Amino acid sequence: MNPCILLVGGSSEIAIECALIWTRIYKDITIVLIGRDLANLKNSENTLFNNNIDIKVISIALDCMDIEQIKEIAVDISNNYSIKKILFAIGKMDSDNTVKGDKDILEINGISPIIFSQTFIPYLNKETHLIFLSSVASERGRKSNFLYGAGKSMLSTYAEGLQHKYHKKRIYTTLIKLGPTKTSMFY
Repeated sequence: MNPCILLVGGSSEIAIECALIWTRIYKDITIVLIGRDLANLKNSENTLFNNNIDIKVISIALDCMDIEQIKEIAVDISNNYSIKKILFAIGKMDSDNTVKGDKDILEINGISPIIFSQTFIPYLNKETHLIFLSSVASERGRKSNFLYGAGKSMLSTYAEGLQHKYHKKRIYTTLIKLGPTKTSMFY
């Protein structure tokens, strides 16, 4: 079965940089970009093609809160590929200061990657590596971004628990808590 790497948050600049590195390491790898906006995913696809012409890229736009849609994708991908890594590079920092905007911040940064991961786990092979990008903002509440930090704190706690639960089953988990990083999300 052909190997693949899933990038959840596939239009993230960090996710694309990771993909560029991994395509140099893994031969004949398929990169699956997953995100909310197909146009942004297509831009990421173009970046990958401009840097490495020997890869296959698939873009999938979906609602990462839609369990049935995620399950359909999990079944389809696991039937056609051996999933090597899933990078969760989902993030949104700014709210529009409404209750709905606040809910979106919590869903995007915490709940959606957890739902996605939990839905995918039954379809993973041994040796799959789950990588969660969290933030140092998860360590303590700050006036300027406490909702972002709360969502990332939820994700960090989940990733730590997942590591304990699945390490004997050889599904590996890495949690990376990023600080201020020169990307369009932060600068």
